[in-house]
Amino acid sequence: MAITYTYDQTKNLVLVKAKGVISLQDIIKHQEKVSEDLNIKAGFIEIIDMSESTDLQISYISSQTLIGAWGKWKHKSHKGSIMYAPTDIAFGIMRMMKTLIEMEQSSETVPHLVTRNKDDIPELIRKIRA
Repeated sequence: MAITYTYDQTKNLVLVKAKGVISLQDIIKHQEKVSEDLNIKAGFIEIIDMSESTDLQISYISSQTLIGAWGKWKHKSHKGSIMYAPTDIAFGIMRMMKTLIEMEQSSETVPHLVTRNKDDIPELIRKIRA
């Protein structure tokens, strides 16, 4: 349905909100927008809020396209992503995505972390920046 983001320039955070049913095309469009956004500085951290997402419609085959699209962020020195997924379904799906990303980026060290607890996010940001 919708993926929107705002950019916190002071903290260099891309704050993402996913709502409703999310498709592969929604995610690729989001990646392209972030990649092309000249306001976003190198070394940003992405925080994805999945609390209002009801479904993620991505097959294993189509996920390969998605994983490759993360390469567009290399020029921005993406430091990592934190996926806030409070429900069992969202948490399970985000863990699968994290595993796919890690498998495809075997030589990369960009962390993709998943949490159920919003209160963990500040500590995870510190961990990525360390």
